[in-house]
Amino acid sequence: MSEILTPQDLQNKMQKELNKLLELTGNKPSWLADLLKVSPQVVSGWIDRGRISKEGAMRVNCVPVLNARIYYKDLRPDLSHTQITTILEKIKPEFE
Repeated sequence: MSEILTPQDLQNKMQKELNKLLELTGNKPSWLADLLKVSPQVVSGWIDRGRISKEGAMRVNCVPVLNARIYYKDLRPDLSHTQITTILEKIKPEFE
């Protein structure tokens, strides 16, 4: 059964998971940007908002060194199956 989170609980969880992701990359946003094939400005936006984008979470799923340590659904528990499928179809070729 899924855990029910208040909007604040959800935001706190996403912030915590983003912080774990940043720690995995040595707190170097530029290194995370390189791994996920996004600009450093994109990562800075995630940090400012306190959560990774849905696409960013799926990009984590495409990087073995990251997805072995952090699960995309922990980064963005609000991802639907349809969103996952759509985003993966779009970004998967970048990681092949």
